Order: sequence, then C-alpha cells, then structure tokens
Amino acid sequence: MWSSKSLGSSFQHTIFRILVRLRLLSLARVLLYPVSFYYVLRPSIRRRYQAYLHHRFGQFSFWLEIYRTAVAYKNFADVLLDRIIAGCGGHLIVCQNQKTLTLIKDILSEGHGCILISAHFGSWQTGLMGLEILERPIALLQWIDEGDVDRHYFQSDGKKRAISVIDARDGIPAVVNACNILRNNGIVCIMGDRMTSADEDYVEVEFLGGRIHVPAAPWILASLTRAPVVHAFSVRQRGQIQGLEACCIKMPPNIRRHKDTIREAAQAFISHVEKLTQLYPFHFFNFYDMWETCNDKN
Repeated sequence: MWSSKSLGSSFQHTIFRILVRLRLLSLARVLLYPVSFYYVLRPSIRRRYQAYLHHRFGQFSFWLEIYRTAVAYKNFADVLLDRIIAGCGGHLIVCQNQKTLTLIKDILSEGHGCILISAHFGSWQTGLMGLEILERPIALLQWIDEGDVDRHYFQSDGKKRAISVIDARDGIPAVVNACNILRNNGIVCIMGDRMTSADEDYVEVEFLGGRIHVPAAPWILASLTRAPVVHAFSVRQRGQIQGLEACCIKMPPNIRRHKDTIREAAQAFISHVEKLTQLYPFHFFNFYDMWETCNDKN
C-alpha cells in the first residue's frame, strides 16, 4: 500500500535547501545524478517503479529497466528540487496555459468554486504557481502520513499566501473545510490517481491494460457542492514547467447513489492520465503497484 512518508530524510532535504539559498543551483542539479542513481541501485526502491514500467512498456531487459528507472527518478528529483527553488525564492520558469486559466476564470464566474483534479505526473509539485493571480482561496486536500517531511513551495518561504493545505486525515472536518472553500468560490485541488488507507468510496477503472482503484471523493465532492471538476496537469520540459490544456466536467447531484456515473467520470480522468503517460512515459511518479492493490481487494 502506498504511503506519503518521504523517501528522503529531513537532513537530505536541508542539504538541497542550503545549496539553493546559497545560489549554488548548478551544484544542486549535478548532485541529483548520484542521489537518483543511488536509489536506483537499491532493489527495494527500484521495485517500486517496476509495476508501472511493465504496464507501460511490457517486458524488457534488466539493464533497460535500470536505465528507465534512473531517468524517472532523475525527473522526479528535478521536480522536488524545483519545489525547493520556488519555496526559497529562486528563479523558476512556470508557463501556465492561458486556455486553462481562462477556463478556470469562466468556471469561477459561476460562483460555485472549482475542483482541480490532478495526478502524480509531471510538475504537480509546482503546477499551482500562477494560479494565485486568480485571487481566490486555494486549498490542497491532501493525505499526510506521519514522517512526511516534504513541504510545498508555499510552505517554505514564510510568506502569507492564498494557498493552504487541508489534511485529509481529519476526516469530516477536512471535508467541511473543502466545502467552505468551494462555497467561497475558491479552488480545491485533489489528487485523483492514488488511494489512501482511509478511502472507503472508490471505483475500479482501466489503466494501461489493467484494473486499478481510484478514490470517488473528488466526484462526490463536486456533486455535493455543484463545483465543476477540471483535469489539470503540468509537465517539466527543458527546465521549464509547462501547463497542459485542461478539460472541465460537471457532475449531477446525488451522485453517491450512482456508482456507474462516478466510474465514468473517474475513467475519463484516468484515460487522460494514460494519454499523458504515452506522451511523457518517465513523468508518471506513482512508486507502488497500483494494480496489485486492486487485485488484493478483488
């Protein structure tokens, strides 16, 4: 089962924060190579990515697995370092898609808020940068395990921002907080590609030739609050964070009683993620066997 507990230690994160604050960005980038390769050489960590690679590429040689895993971990490390750079006031180029910003503005003009649903793909860690110009409250509904030392970029610089985190472990109070954000015509961001131990409502969908479980919470929340759902993704290319074109889905009321409707909406989202994995295969960062979890519950 997946856990949000950080792979790296607090000490390791601090080293990179120090390098960034000293403006030694080139050294920090170079240091990512040995760190990434170290994780690839550890079988227990390398196995975390095997399930995805096999579903995405099929069977391949051991050395090709080493190479592909190394590329993915290096991309993941770049994303984490980008987050530190943004949090420490460094220069980070973020190019939000203007069509996506216009779409969200139009949705917010309806007065019901907006639910951004994304995946552990590309630059999700810093993909929110640029949304603050909308001048609406933004909250991340996130499950935070004990031992998770990761900090978002907006939690690192000490500045007061419109973005906050709602800990999903709080249960009903977390849902109430998310609903209040939406009632105030704000934005709630949720990851839709990963189950937690507390997710009781879920649906089964097809992903890369297998079956996985995804949480039903985003669609139920949208149904309760009348907030439209927007698939929103970003990817890191050539040192820049590029926003990808999003799409909007509206959910009917009382959806919790209609599991098939939830499944259709969730499948549309996962199909969107699958399309992105075809275009950017080493930018999907779910380091656990999503398909095994589904088989175990079945």
